[in-house]
Amino acid sequence: VRQHGGPELLGPALLNPGSDDRLLQEAVRLLHCLQGAEGLLMTIPQVLKTRPRVLTQLLWRLRERSREALDELQMVPPRALLQAAMSSIEAHPDDGGVHDAALALLADLLAVPDYRAIFAEVGGWQYVVMMMEARRDNADVQRRGLQILCELQRGSAFRGPHADRVAQVVMQMLERFHTDSGILEWGAWLLLELGNLRAVLKML
Repeated sequence: VRQHGGPELLGPALLNPGSDDRLLQEAVRLLHCLQGAEGLLMTIPQVLKTRPRVLTQLLWRLRERSREALDELQMVPPRALLQAAMSSIEAHPDDGGVHDAALALLADLLAVPDYRAIFAEVGGWQYVVMMMEARRDNADVQRRGLQILCELQRGSAFRGPHADRVAQVVMQMLERFHTDSGILEWGAWLLLELGNLRAVLKML
């Protein structure tokens, strides 16, 4: 396959609107086998705006590799990988599948300090907050977004007006999901880190 076009042979599967998710998933896995994480990353711009289902599978595959073989992803420029996830969110503001995959990838990557620092430098928190504001009723998005914000705060990413906006989003989320123990725990920790002791006490 590699000798006769490699990833080009996967075009019909990746670009056919009629391909089901299982076929897309297997095509992306094969693409990864042929070209590695770099191949997945290079494919994202080609499908970014026109193939959200393919984009979703690419992001999930990168996320799988971040959990199974982070050393492989270290061969890819961290900034490019983070920007690919953020660009995906920006390109499809109303697509839940893209959001879930991109946020899951970001949450895993930001557990690594090097990724965390770069993400803060490029203002990545704005993408996360935007997503949390846009999908207020989705507990999974809120949970993953909160996880990302907590990781960023470990590197003291939020100061001044940034901290105020993040605190407001977190307080609204805690009111909406007050029965979710995970959201409550992470949200209370983040509010305390941001200096909002009074807001935490109101929750008790």
